Amino acid sequence: MMNRFLGTIGLLLVMVGCGSGGTSLEREINELPDQWSAEWKSGASSNNYAMLSRVISLTNVQERIRLTCALRRHFWKSPEWYVSRRLGIHGEDARLLFMDGCASRLIFGDNVTSESVLAGWRMRAEILDDLERIMELTAGDVGGADIEKSNFAYRVRRKYELFFSHRISDCIGSYNALPSECRPSFVEQIKRDFFGRKGMEKVDVHSLPKAFWE
Repeated sequence: MMNRFLGTIGLLLVMVGCGSGGTSLEREINELPDQWSAEWKSGASSNNYAMLSRVISLTNVQERIRLTCALRRHFWKSPEWYVSRRLGIHGEDARLLFMDGCASRLIFGDNVTSESVLAGWRMRAEILDDLERIMELTAGDVGGADIEKSNFAYRVRRKYELFFSHRISDCIGSYNALPSECRPSFVEQIKRDFFGRKGMEKVDVHSLPKAFWE
């Protein structure tokens, strides 16, 4: 009886320890200053990526996903925020690249799981939602007389196009790496989140595994 009691106490201590660790890391995330430098390997940006690396290294996949989402949410800004500021190539790129980095680190790496891959692709879809909204808000600026507005609108559209020309094909590797029983749900998720977007017009879907287009 005493051994069972001690075992229960030990289990509770482990659970509390895991929980407090996650809470501590989340607190650190919430305290990160919203500052960026032009290069991700230096200055303020390097601190943000260092935190991302710490989160991605967590062994508990649910905590890894939850805290990656918390980290992205901490630095997230609305499409309207971007349009109202038009920060210039470094100001907007540093933040948007970090958003993409959060998703990519869930999809790729040594400790990825089916859950993290699906979560990473959901995050990528959310990033595209923001870009599409920015494109809507800046539709009248494309090729306009205001050079600053026009350049900003062009850069956002270029980011959007590059996703479909370079990133959508990542789903091939994800599909092949997933266990066979997880593939149907992944295919449906990709179809639902990406195939109806305008950017897919330039994608040869037949270059993807047959399950995506049959």
